[in-house]
Amino acid sequence: MIYYYFISMRKQHQIFKGLKRRRFAAFLGMRTSFYNNQSRKMIDSVEYNKITKPWHEYNQVRLSGNKKKANLLLKEFIFYLKTQQKIIVNHFIEDVCNLTFEEESQIIFNNGDEVSSKTIRIQHPLFKEIIIHRLIEYFTENNAKGIKWIGQFEQFFYSDFNLKKKFLEKIGVKRDFDTAYFFEKSFHIDQNQTSLQLLMSKIARDISYLVHEVPVGVLSEPDQLDEELAYFNRYWQLSENKKYWEKSKNSWEKISLHWRRYFENKNNYTNFENYLDKNKIKLDE
Repeated sequence: MIYYYFISMRKQHQIFKGLKRRRFAAFLGMRTSFYNNQSRKMIDSVEYNKITKPWHEYNQVRLSGNKKKANLLLKEFIFYLKTQQKIIVNHFIEDVCNLTFEEESQIIFNNGDEVSSKTIRIQHPLFKEIIIHRLIEYFTENNAKGIKWIGQFEQFFYSDFNLKKKFLEKIGVKRDFDTAYFFEKSFHIDQNQTSLQLLMSKIARDISYLVHEVPVGVLSEPDQLDEELAYFNRYWQLSENKKYWEKSKNSWEKISLHWRRYFENKNNYTNFENYLDKNKIKLDE
C-alpha cells in the first residue's frame, strides 16, 4: 500500500526541555503592562500576575502527575477568571493562544500524551468556560489570527457536540464545523502564509484519507477526488512553499487520473488493482 503524507506540524515531543523552560519564563514574565487599542487602557502587571501565578501553579501540578489536585486548581482558576475584568481575561486568552499556536503552527487533533505533556495546556473546561466566548468575538470582529485559532482548536469542537452547535449558532454559520472554513476565512482576511499552510494541511489530510486504501481503491468517486484536488491546487498556487507539496500533489494527481480511467472502464477489470496490473502502472513511480 502506498503511503501519502501530508504536512506534519512540529510535534510537541520535539520541544526539548530548555525550550519548555523558556516558554514558562516567557509566559510568567509577560509584558509589564498591556495596551488595549480599543479601550486605550493600560493593564497593570500586578493585576495580570494575579492570573499568571495560579495558572503557573496549575500547570506545574498537572505536569507532576497529580491529576486530582490539578483538576481542582483548574476549577478554582476558572472561577477566579470569571471575577476578573474582561480586558485582563482577554489578554490572558491571547497570550495562552499565542504560546499554544503561534510558536508551533499546529492543529490540536487529540488530547493524547503529546498534548498532556506540554508545558502549557489548554484543557476543555478552560476552553468551554472562558476561551470560547473570546473566539466568538474574534469571529465577529474579523480577527484573522483569532479565526485561525478557531480552526486550530478543532478537537475541542469535535469532542463536544452541544458546544459546537451553540458556537456555530452564535457566529451565524449555518453548516457543520469545518476546520478548513476557518483557515480559509482567516487567509482571505490577511493573506498570512501560516493560515494558508494550515488550510492546505487540512485539505491534504482529507485527500490522504480518500486515497489511503490505494491500490485497493479510492474512498470516493472520481468527481469528488477531482474536486478536492482542485480545491487544494487553488491554494497551492498561492503558496510560497510549493516545493514542499509537489511530491504529494503529483501522487494524488496520478491516482486521480487512473482512478477515473478505471472507473470509466471498470467492466473490463475485476478491481482497481487488476487495472493497475494489466496496464503495468506503478503509482509510486
